[in-house]
Amino acid sequence: MKKFFSHFLLFLLTFFIALSQEKNPTILKIIADKYSESITQSNEPIRFNFVRLGNLKRKTIYIENAGTSVYQIQGITFLNNGLGVFTFSSTPSVPVTLLPSEAIYITLNFQPDKINKFYDTLLIKFTEPFDFIYSLPIEGSSIAFNLLYTKDTSEFVGTNNFSVPIFLKGDPELTEGIPLNFTFSVCVNSKLFLIDRISNGTIIENNFNQTFNILTISTGNIILDSSTKIVTNLIGRLLLSDQDTTIISFDSVELDIPGIYIQTQSGIVSLLGICVSDISLIDFDKNMIKFSVPQVTSFGTLKIQCDYNFSEKRALNVKLFDILGKLVYYKQISLEPEIELPLTYLPSGIYRIEIEDYLTKYSKIISVIK
Repeated sequence: MKKFFSHFLLFLLTFFIALSQEKNPTILKIIADKYSESITQSNEPIRFNFVRLGNLKRKTIYIENAGTSVYQIQGITFLNNGLGVFTFSSTPSVPVTLLPSEAIYITLNFQPDKINKFYDTLLIKFTEPFDFIYSLPIEGSSIAFNLLYTKDTSEFVGTNNFSVPIFLKGDPELTEGIPLNFTFSVCVNSKLFLIDRISNGTIIENNFNQTFNILTISTGNIILDSSTKIVTNLIGRLLLSDQDTTIISFDSVELDIPGIYIQTQSGIVSLLGICVSDISLIDFDKNMIKFSVPQVTSFGTLKIQCDYNFSEKRALNVKLFDILGKLVYYKQISLEPEIELPLTYLPSGIYRIEIEDYLTKYSKIISVIK
């Protein structure tokens, strides 16, 4: 024991955990007379936060010998073998010797393959100048598809206190609610729909002119889970004398938790009336497309079902991305009730398909098996 403490009184080992994209790394120090306390209080988890399903995120650990002794690292491993989602991107060959002022880097990957929270521990085994294991908890969560959109309904009645709900639809595979605070912008034609207030949250900016009404809305206490819920209602007045249409569009969604992705989908509201005092019906135009894409395809062809209730000829931009986010397929295709994509040239793996036209944007993770 005396030998153990004498080594610590002479030497200091400083760990820098340099998280990617962070300017100020966390400094962890192991000090001789506070060895156990320092290990307990200093080894903050390596937090990957939320990573989209199929995406990959890296973080780097920087270990420096800041003392005058020679340290030797015998092993660098995961306690639970990485759970299939944590891997090493780069690590020094062990055993490795750290002379004074020398350093090594360990780069970790987090690539979730399912919706879940993941916990493991990185173990760094030292054998010189004494035997001990330094442990660092690792945390990461995955998330897939979430959507912010206006209500898809058939009709509204009335001119004053005209209300349009904004919905948040969470990924159906989310197993645990995530509390969110977020800010987003919404734009409407101010000649048709003049927004006075919202039912939940705060309007932090309102840019109004004779053509557009652009609001920046801040809202909180929203639990993101697998259900669909109202974020807020846009409440205002209809101002029209003839049939007209406005698009309710969203932009600049900013969340307080990094790594969560929310996609947006615009809505079309068709307004029918004779004059401003005699409007009897406001019809929400079902001009959107509902896509159905299988989760797994093993026949070399991906069949996409398209459900829509209009005769307009529209073109779709179809993209496929591999697990690293690289675009592997792009084509502009005419809208049909069923669309077939040839996938014979793609290897087996996980991909993300993205389908978009000027009103609708759809995204889904799929598996290709050969």
